[in-house]
Amino acid sequence: DRGALEGTKDIAGICYDGDDTWIAVLMSSNIYYSTNDWAANTESDLSGQGNQYGCCYMKGSVNKFIAVSSAGQINLSPDGASWTEATDYDASKQLYAVATDHHTVIAIGNAGVIMTSTDGDTWTIREIDGTPDDQLRGIACNVIGAGLY
Repeated sequence: DRGALEGTKDIAGICYDGDDTWIAVLMSSNIYYSTNDWAANTESDLSGQGNQYGCCYMKGSVNKFIAVSSAGQINLSPDGASWTEATDYDASKQLYAVATDHHTVIAIGNAGVIMTSTDGDTWTIREIDGTPDDQLRGIACNVIGAGLY
């Protein structure tokens, strides 16, 4: 049992930068980060942007955490503490998950939305077959050493 987050929190996702920083995205519009394996944690400056559902860390030329929310927002952070909103994406879609192979990052969500990016800042909506009411809730990437060669 490591350092507890203040009060009752519903953690929707957690990710690691591979070096020393962890972030936890919460369904209370908050993000917490830790640089000491959760012995202590700090709330980031991102709040009020809908339930935070997914996060990942993109290495390579990006080297940033990427978080997605039910408000349709995509936010980027180099350290887990300070966040900026991506500049070019469709913010009208609820987003539930995000994953990367360190070359491409993919965000998915409500109404079958799939968006891709190579820099975390500029996003392209991808067309999929199926019902537009499909809710995509999870995505993962299992590429060992991706982006490190």
